[in-house]
Amino acid sequence: MKKQFLTFSILFGFIAIFSACHDDHDDDDHKHNEEEMINQVQLNLNSDGSTQIVKWVDEDGDGGNNPILPDTLYLNLDSSYSVLLEFSHVHDGETESINPEIKDESNDHLVCFTNSVGGAIQIMIDDQDGNGLSLGLQSTWKGIKSTTSMMKIALKHQPGIKNGQCDLGETDVEVEFPIVIK
Repeated sequence: MKKQFLTFSILFGFIAIFSACHDDHDDDDHKHNEEEMINQVQLNLNSDGSTQIVKWVDEDGDGGNNPILPDTLYLNLDSSYSVLLEFSHVHDGETESINPEIKDESNDHLVCFTNSVGGAIQIMIDDQDGNGLSLGLQSTWKGIKSTTSMMKIALKHQPGIKNGQCDLGETDVEVEFPIVIK
């Protein structure tokens, strides 16, 4: 009986010691692959000296209140637009840009653009990751066909699997903006 108690005590002691040993410091590599917390998407469109800013906001995130509906994008037919995309986290009236993190982890991110009317808009990605694949925070848009449609913008998180295709990885945020080309 004493032998079983001693064995049990030693076993219990080892379990307590090993379960108490863990790494309490923040592991940057672990955080590196977490999905981003994004609740605002803003597009800055510049053409011939004029700027159009459109945004979508969901300040309380999933659940709760409905997001603020996205603004409508207006493009002139055959005009080129330099587009800067800004992903942010808005909390308690403060706005924190997520773009620096996306740029730091560019090999794991891809912005995907899908227009509901094929061939209505030409999009050229102007920025790349460290492997020469598209990133999508900066792009040039040109209206090709007069139409009213939707532009879906999705930020994909593709750690270790990015190949330039939008069908891989997790979606950090996805928003559809109404778009009018005339």
